Order: sequence, then structure tokens, then C-alpha cells
Amino acid sequence: MKLNRNRTFNVTLKKSWKSVIWISLFFVTVSSAYGQTQEEQNDNPLGTSLSPALTIEISIDQNSLKTDLYNKYGTFSVETRVKNISDINQEIIVWTRYGWSWTSDLSDISVEGLAVKKNNPTPVTLKPGQEYIRAIELQNNHQWTGFVTFRLGFVPRAKFPISTNMDKVKREDIIWSNPVVLAR
Repeated sequence: MKLNRNRTFNVTLKKSWKSVIWISLFFVTVSSAYGQTQEEQNDNPLGTSLSPALTIEISIDQNSLKTDLYNKYGTFSVETRVKNISDINQEIIVWTRYGWSWTSDLSDISVEGLAVKKNNPTPVTLKPGQEYIRAIELQNNHQWTGFVTFRLGFVPRAKFPISTNMDKVKREDIIWSNPVVLAR
């Protein structure tokens, strides 16, 4: 098999089942790896689909950036949307202190209010296409100026505070949000 200048494949095959299997595996690997980061491909060398049953979208509450709380302490609010994109019901755990199920990919941004006297889990079932929408408070722990991009990670069935116990969380249990930009 060779690649010509037009980026098309010229393939000469003998009729053998080994050739068919190799070509099938090659095309499945290439097409599945499309859209994954290099790190995801390294963790998943065959490039098989890692798509979860849930998607996470976040947006910064712009009004929370205009408060004294943000200006003095860096505390701001983000709206989270957890959506079931599968064709079956999906259960998530929602804690009294919602931040327990979340973490940030940037150490300067942390989840607020993890210490509480009582924090009860409540199972929530999302039907196909249904969303769970709720705000979460975050803390900007660095007094930088300019712009920073971050994502939030959600663990649907968290049994303990995620952001303070990342060493106990399996990478495949975290569903990452879209990136957002924060200005200070």
C-alpha cells in the first residue's frame, strides 16, 4: 500500500483473509482516532471510541465577574449543563454540595465550598436528551491579570470530593466540559 500525491490509497492485495482483517483494523483505528487528542490516543492505542453517555457544557456567569466577591476573593459562578446523549436513561449523583462531583483542569481554578457538616447524595435519572442544569461556585486562586482558559471535569457517580481526591479518581470516570475563558 502506498500513498500517492493526491492522498488516495493504491492497494494491491492478494485475496487473503489476513489482508482484509489488517485493512479493516487500519481504517477502524484511523477513523476512530479522528478528533481525539494525542493523549487520548496514547491512552487508547487502538483509537476506539471513548464517547460517554453524557456531555458537559459550562458557561461563566458574566454577572458574577462584576461583584465585590470576585474582585476581592476571586469567587465566581459557572452554569453547568449535564446532558444525556445516549438512548437510555443515565443516573448521576447530585450532592447537597454540588461541587463534590467537579474538578478543574487548571490548578488556579478550584471548586468552592467542599467543607460542609452534612452532604447528602441524591440520585438523578436523566432521560435521553434531558439536561441537568445548575450553577457551581469556583475560586480563582491566583491574582493574575489577563485571560486564562480552563475546563471542568464531572464525575457522574462521585462518592467523595473529586477536586481534593484526584489521586483516587480513574481518568476514564471524568467527563470534561468545553473550554471557557476567564478574564481578570
